[in-house]
Amino acid sequence: MAESMPVAVHGLSAEAAAVPRSRYLLSSLTGALSTALVPLVPFLAFDSSQSGTFTIIYTCFLVTWSAALSCACDVMLRVSTVTHPVDRRDFTAAVSWVALIGGLLACIVAALLTGDAVIWVCAGVAVFAGVFRGAIRYAWVMHGRIGWRVFVSDLVAAVVFITVVIEVIFDATRDDALQKVLAGWALANVAGLMVFLPISLGGPRRALRWGRQHRRVILPLLGDTALYDTGGSLAPITLLIWLPLSQFGIYRATGSVGSPVQILLDPIRPRISRLSSRTVVRLPWVLMLGIFAGALAGAAYVLLHVIAALQLFPASVLGDVAAHALQAAFYVFGNAVSYFAYLVARGQFSGRRLLAGRLTETALQFLLPIAGVLIGGLNGALTGFAAAAVTMSGIWLVLHATNGASATARPDARWAPTQQAVSRET
Repeated sequence: MAESMPVAVHGLSAEAAAVPRSRYLLSSLTGALSTALVPLVPFLAFDSSQSGTFTIIYTCFLVTWSAALSCACDVMLRVSTVTHPVDRRDFTAAVSWVALIGGLLACIVAALLTGDAVIWVCAGVAVFAGVFRGAIRYAWVMHGRIGWRVFVSDLVAAVVFITVVIEVIFDATRDDALQKVLAGWALANVAGLMVFLPISLGGPRRALRWGRQHRRVILPLLGDTALYDTGGSLAPITLLIWLPLSQFGIYRATGSVGSPVQILLDPIRPRISRLSSRTVVRLPWVLMLGIFAGALAGAAYVLLHVIAALQLFPASVLGDVAAHALQAAFYVFGNAVSYFAYLVARGQFSGRRLLAGRLTETALQFLLPIAGVLIGGLNGALTGFAAAAVTMSGIWLVLHATNGASATARPDARWAPTQQAVSRET
């Protein structure tokens, strides 16, 4: 039998429905604080070679986190109902094994990139603990358990990692910067994870049972994830055909300027995914989303413009990105709108509609930057990159506007398991 969970009301547990919005906002800020610096480290602490290695290892984390969301976290959000909550032990088993596989992948990739065994171990531990901590935190936020454990986990992880990064930044040589940052990232995630103890990891049988029971939900989500990672990771790599490695590093670093959007929204992702399509396209919500995106884009432009004018960070890739402040700002705006709308789609769209949106975005991520680089080199590629994000923000909103009344409650019945199937699962 599944473990008991709080009674749900309109898709939210009674406990989650009673959580004040201020607490969700605070959890967004503490969650952002615990993860914000990780994708920004290449700007601040690394040379181009170290930045490239770290970016590839961080990509392993992103791919593993996407898999955890599709195989467990978003699955739990979609199939957990008032009378048939999912078994938490099966859930933790699923996410622990996804995290373990991701950690091993990061370790292998690090071994291919460098001969330093410290980097191998730290990369594996950082990815495993980071993904596992994120998944457990997701479950706590989804069920409205936004208490001291969530906040302390975020703050402990933030303090540990920020302390290490500050030491690296003020180190004159920075020869061992990569080792120190990866060790700090691993230690931060382990420390943050320990706050949630005790946690039942679960054996492979429970993980396999979870996969069998929820495969009708997992497969479309994995398809979306595969396309998401293809557009986000493989599409930029194709530009290496036309761009030298130094310019490719600038192109990839520009994408990191948009990372604050994910950093702010991911900590409250379970709450966002409970919104309906009808809510998102209402005028007040569209205006609030536009203001939010515009504020982030404006801040990015001003910051990069100041960095360029004052020639700050001349030895880092951030100084090179600052020369393309306008494209970066447009990308931040489009990414903010489209990512918010996408999170709602993950919780509300049918599999067919979600994959249609994802296929469109992936196509744009390939076509527009390639067209841009053929026309104008690096500057053209960045313009195409920004144009793809802005265009897709409008497309996601159109998909929500045409989603129909059925999207205001639960996902399409063809997506979620039948009531009889859910009964058998519990």
